[in-house]
Amino acid sequence: MRLSLAATLALCAASAAVTPALADGMPRPPAPQVAPYAYPAPEQLYYNWSGVYIGGHIGAFTASDRATFNSGTPAAFSAQDASFAGGGHAGLQFQLRDFVFGAEYSYTSLAATVGTTVSSYNVSTKLKDLQIVSGKIGYAYQNYLFYGKGGWATSGLDFTADNGTASTGSARGNGWMAGIGVSYAIAPKIILGAEYDYVRINADSVTLGGNTLYGNNVDAQMATVRLDFKFGP
Repeated sequence: MRLSLAATLALCAASAAVTPALADGMPRPPAPQVAPYAYPAPEQLYYNWSGVYIGGHIGAFTASDRATFNSGTPAAFSAQDASFAGGGHAGLQFQLRDFVFGAEYSYTSLAATVGTTVSSYNVSTKLKDLQIVSGKIGYAYQNYLFYGKGGWATSGLDFTADNGTASTGSARGNGWMAGIGVSYAIAPKIILGAEYDYVRINADSVTLGGNTLYGNNVDAQMATVRLDFKFGP
C-alpha cells in the first residue's frame, strides 16, 4: 500500500515537471500554409491599328443641287437624286495608346444626275466621281475603332440644258467633307466597317449655249460599308 502510494506521487511529480517544459521550451510544429490561387492571365484581345491599309466600299449616295439658271431671266432652283456608290480607298494609321491618327484617300464612282425644269429648259447636273483626301482621328477599344474624319473633296460635274436642243458643259467642283465611322477587326489583317459622309461641292459658273448656270452648291450624303486589308504589325 505504501509502495503504491509512493509510485503514484512520483508519477504526478514527473508529469508536473514535463508539462511546463512542453509549454515553455518545446517547439510546436508550424501551421500548414495554403498557397494562393493563381488566376490565369486574361486573353489579349486588343488590336494594333497601326499600319497601311487598302480596301473597297459600297453603298448609297444622295445629292441635292442648288443653282441659278439664266436664260434671260435668272431662276433659282433645287433638285435631288439618289444613286449607287462604290469605289476604293487607301490610307495609313498610327496608334498611340487608345487613340488612332491617320490619313486616307478615297475614290467613289457615282451615277447621280440631279435635274429639274427651269424656264422651259430641262437642266441637270451629273456627278461623275468623288475624290476625297481626309485626316482621321479615332478611339480604339479592343477590336473596335470609332473615328471621325474630315478633309478636301472634289468631283467632276457635267451640266446639260435642253429645250429641244441640248447644250452641255463640264467643270471640276471642289469643297469639303466630314464623316464618322466604326471599324471592327475580324482577323489580324481583315477589317470590316461602316461609314457616313457629308460632302459639299461648289462649282464655278458654266455656259450652256447662250445661257449661264452658276452658283452650283451640291450637298451629298453617302453611307457605305467597307472591307479593308491591313499591312503592318
